[in-house]
Amino acid sequence: MKQTQISRYIYSLITMLFVAATLTGCSNLQQQLQAKMADPVAEDYLTKMLDAVEKNDVDAAEQLFSSEYVSREDLENGIDVIGRLWDGGTYTYQLTYSGINSSFVNGKTEKFNVRKYEVVTQDHTYSVDITYVDGKGMVGFNLTR
Repeated sequence: MKQTQISRYIYSLITMLFVAATLTGCSNLQQQLQAKMADPVAEDYLTKMLDAVEKNDVDAAEQLFSSEYVSREDLENGIDVIGRLWDGGTYTYQLTYSGINSSFVNGKTEKFNVRKYEVVTQDHTYSVDITYVDGKGMVGFNLTR
């Protein structure tokens, strides 16, 4: 009977060590995936656009967008709408999706980088979608609360 109890303790200990190792491994894997998904270009667009929205600075926002895809009038309207949703202040963000879409635009196939972020302020959590074309600028910025 003592041998059975010892066997159970050893089995329990091995199981607990296995679970602990698995959880640690999952955490490390998640960190590695986030590091691989990191996109400094999209992060720059995100922070500069949120700053432009907070300051209601259409000129700063216009510098971020490709004029091929977004007009000044659309930006003025967009900044106004987004500004009513955004509570501003200090925030944190985390990339939650990184992908590439392609579309047939103006007689050619165009590759669009798509990034999704979760942005958290003191009072709200937002979902922000950024779409941009390498070397041309943003073509889309969507903020939802």
